[in-house]
Amino acid sequence: MANKVSAEATTKSRTSTFEQFTRFSTDATGLERTFRFLQALLQVFAYIAPARALLVSLISLLPSHHTKTKAPALIPTESIIPLLLSLRARFALGRRFFRIFRFLDSFASAWSLYHTAASSSTTTTSLETWLDITSRSFNGMYLLLESLTFVEALALDGGLSVWDAQRAAWLSVEGQRLWFFALLCGVGAGVVRLVKASLEEVEERREREKEKEKEKEKEREKEKEREREKEKEREKEKEMLGAGGKGAGGVGGEGEKDGDGHQQQDSIIEQRALLQKQRERKTQPRRVLRRLVADVLDLAVPGAVIGWVPVSPGTVGLVMLGSTYLTGLEVWERCGR
Repeated sequence: MANKVSAEATTKSRTSTFEQFTRFSTDATGLERTFRFLQALLQVFAYIAPARALLVSLISLLPSHHTKTKAPALIPTESIIPLLLSLRARFALGRRFFRIFRFLDSFASAWSLYHTAASSSTTTTSLETWLDITSRSFNGMYLLLESLTFVEALALDGGLSVWDAQRAAWLSVEGQRLWFFALLCGVGAGVVRLVKASLEEVEERREREKEKEKEKEKEREKEKEREREKEKEREKEKEMLGAGGKGAGGVGGEGEKDGDGHQQQDSIIEQRALLQKQRERKTQPRRVLRRLVADVLDLAVPGAVIGWVPVSPGTVGLVMLGSTYLTGLEVWERCGR
């Protein structure tokens, strides 16, 4: 019986994971994160020699199309870098199709935060709220400039374009600058949230200690009350036994047991709700920290373009891999809910 229950649980878990993967692979954001991961991986292979050598070695193990033996290399070494960069450009272009109207979502999110803060009953708006509003506004402007150069990114035959080459390059660089500002504000908001979460955790620990002391005091009082009630019950039973009223005491005992059962059930429900809240509080700082690390890593991407973060293209590819994995986890968890 136990093995059957275990097998059913395993099957259910596998089915759940498969459904989660199906949702992730058909979700627009999930696909965009997948393309970004492949884009970053190709950039690492193109600009980091050891990674490229490993890739060439793996390719050389594949069977040749012309002979039944293993080919020394399916792709000439001198053409591997242009091929990798060409594939990288294809994935980067594919991602832009998913983001062409994403600026609307960023602006709507910023306006919603601002409207909520303005209509709030509190006189002051928190610092992280203003940082979130600013971050999403900058991100919306970045995505808008990126969408304005979408036709140029297509590189259509015949030279069809909206802007001349100089203006298109300027819009692209300024868009990266705006993205850098958006990430900086996001990092600031994440730091503020982590500090607040740490202070709240310290305060909650103090409150829990006080609650424990109060609970212990209540338990001691209840224990004393129970002892007094038991003593009274003993005296009543003695009187009832002397008067021949033994049956009435039995009915009263059943009522007490029924009342105790309802109290225990209510207590279990309260404990479950409390545990759920505690889990959410524990996972919230982890999500904030994960997003903060992803934003810090992503600073290198626009920073390298505008010259504010002097890193190599290979390093940019590595940090893109890390940030894409972290942000992809958010989408993965969302698809699992």
